[in-house]
Amino acid sequence: MTDSDRTNLAIWRLAENAAPQQYVPATLAYEKDLEDWIASDPTLVDSDLLLIGRQIKLNTGILDVLALNRQGQWAVVEIKRSSVRRETVAQALDYAGAVASFTSQELKELAQTCLEKRGLNLPAFLKKNRLSNSIFTQPEILVYVVGTQRDINLDRISKHTTFHGHLIHVVLFDVYRNSDGEHILLRHLSGAEMDMDAPVPPAPSRKASRTPLPDAPSGQLRVLQQMADANGIGDEFRKVYIAATTFGLYPNFDQESISYTPQQGNDRVLLCTWAKPQYGGFRILINTSAFSEIFQISQQKAIRIAGVNDFYTLTAEQTDNFIITLKKLFDAISHKAE
Repeated sequence: MTDSDRTNLAIWRLAENAAPQQYVPATLAYEKDLEDWIASDPTLVDSDLLLIGRQIKLNTGILDVLALNRQGQWAVVEIKRSSVRRETVAQALDYAGAVASFTSQELKELAQTCLEKRGLNLPAFLKKNRLSNSIFTQPEILVYVVGTQRDINLDRISKHTTFHGHLIHVVLFDVYRNSDGEHILLRHLSGAEMDMDAPVPPAPSRKASRTPLPDAPSGQLRVLQQMADANGIGDEFRKVYIAATTFGLYPNFDQESISYTPQQGNDRVLLCTWAKPQYGGFRILINTSAFSEIFQISQQKAIRIAGVNDFYTLTAEQTDNFIITLKKLFDAISHKAE
């Protein structure tokens, strides 16, 4: 959000039998304020995060927040009360490198120590959140940088900077304050969302031959895309088509939908999208059982990454997150095939 947007955005607090109180753009006096809020509720950064610890001493400095998500990926979170700059990203990458260098035992001991400071037990924490000890032996690390102002070069940096194949997550907040000292945070995400114009990692190799994807299934695809555009879900429909076909899934066109199968001639549906919305959102089906059987990945792992077989109605942001989830699923399949 630009300064102009912040100036034009007006927010009031409404309470019964009280005059409206306006929130005005503000700055944070202390970095610790933002860190305290995130430590109290890590979903401010990402809806899937679970706090492990904060202010952790590493050989490269002091890490603000260490967390895990429910897929078992580690999250290194570097927080600034103001601008997120190039130096912030470099610092976060240093911390991620330090965490990645730990042995499985060192990482386990770090997590245990952090949780004990909060009165928690590591085995109970893992069990409650359905996580296994594999998170210590094969750690996968995501990097988050958090702040309240955007450096002019940040978008370019975040779109082209990765750590072990994962783009940097950039989380920015606009801060508002009322006369009672209450704050409101408005969150903006960038960087980790998949750029559909950027190259996508290839799909895992398969021994079975695959019929090449059509170069331009122009007639059917054009009709469905126009239908989706007219219904206000064109971007979501297009993004999933590009992602699914890039990962090697074969599109089968129907009057109002595209179903995606492993290859031409195999009618086992892995994924289906509709050009007409449901309840105002983008409708999608994912069949994790079929992914498990066809790509020979454990069903438990497929469900942990992508959820159970079900229909979903997604917003634009949820669609971007779904594409990231689809990439994680194919990453897991690729690792198994290696």
